[in-house]
Parts: sequence; structure tokens; C-alpha cells
Amino acid sequence: MLKKLYVTLEKLEMFEEFKKFKQENPDYYLTSGFFMIEDKNKLDSTWQVDFFTPSSHKITSFIIDGDKLEIKPNQDVFQKDKGVLKELKVEDIKVDFKDILEKVEILNKEKYHESPNKIIVLLQNIDVITWNITYLTQSFKVWNIKYNAENGDLISEKIESILSFRSQ
Repeated sequence: MLKKLYVTLEKLEMFEEFKKFKQENPDYYLTSGFFMIEDKNKLDSTWQVDFFTPSSHKITSFIIDGDKLEIKPNQDVFQKDKGVLKELKVEDIKVDFKDILEKVEILNKEKYHESPNKIIVLLQNIDVITWNITYLTQSFKVWNIKYNAENGDLISEKIESILSFRSQ
């Protein structure tokens, strides 16, 4: 999936709409990449790449589908504390998602025994570049695991029932 991110970013640079966006918005920078997996045996998901600007605290997202570019401009940032999002420097990523997924599967077999319905993957810089993975499981749980994308170390893990998210 890391190679696919590189290809996505290279293709993005070729679109006139992106060139224009960069020219008109020089303070935007890459802050995250996102994809979803419906079937963990098929890792052919499409990356969404997000560019952030501190001046307006907005994100513009880009998705390439074949030879078409979809742009989602000026979205609010989803975060608890409104702070500046850090730049994602892809050259600093040393561990591919496939390797992280293997670690997640081992952890799952040893500790949780959960079957995912969907896997949500976010690559972002949270003090370190992080593979932020969320399993939505068949047993109605949300399992969040964070791994360091530079060295593959486990940062954190948490599992909760989806029912705990409902309002009281």
C-alpha cells in the first residue's frame, strides 16, 4: 500500500487542477492519507490524500480514480483539540502497511479474536508517523491500533463496544 501511496502522489502532481491548487494555496501541505478495506485479503484500496493549511484550519482531500481526480475542498478538521496538523513526509515512512497488518493479525490472534467487517486506515503524523488502524468488527466492537510507521513498534491499542458510543 505504501507503493500505491507514492504512485497516487506522483499522479496527483500531473493533474492541472492540483497544480492550480498548489499555486493558489502555497501554505497547504500533505498531512494524511486514508483508505478503507472491505476485504483484508484484497489490499487494492484507493488512497485519499489530505492537504492542510494552518491559516484557515481546513483540509482539502484528493482522490484519484483511474484518470479522474475528485477534490473535496475546505473541509473542517476532525480532531478533539484544535491544533496545527503536522506534515506527513512520506520519505520518512519505513514500514509498509502489509507488514503492519501482519502484526495486527498476530495481536488479534493472541489477544482479541475479532473478525473485521471494515478496516479504516489513516496514515498521519502524531508526534511520529503513525499507521492508525481501526477495525469495525462483526461483534460490534471498534478496535483501534496505532503503529509507528518509521520502526513498526506498537504505539497503542484500544477496543470498545460500538454501543459505548451511543449518547446517554
